[in-house]
Amino acid sequence: MESLDTTILNTAVPAIAHALAVAPLSMKAVLSSYTLSLAVFIPVSGWIADRFGTRRVFSSAIALFTLGSLLCGSRATSASSSPAASCRASADSLPVSAPVSGGTRILAHPERAS
Repeated sequence: MESLDTTILNTAVPAIAHALAVAPLSMKAVLSSYTLSLAVFIPVSGWIADRFGTRRVFSSAIALFTLGSLLCGSRATSASSSPAASCRASADSLPVSAPVSGGTRILAHPERAS
């Protein structure tokens, strides 16, 4: 999902830049914030899933992803799109390690598998 979103975002940069009436190179902050947010939150997502539960993390990720998508769509400038893209990327990275974290927990402690 993350690589698909990054590919779509990179492919759509000219259209997004045209819609915002800016040069495509000025969109680099949006791309960088999205990619950096993914890089930060993918490793952290396993801990978050262990701490708060996979169901709660997954539900929160869907809500945060929807909010980030709405914010990205409603922004009028490329500068204000960066925080929205960060929000969306952090939500996009949360479900990645949640199933892995749960599987690791079951393998490490079979008596807790319920």
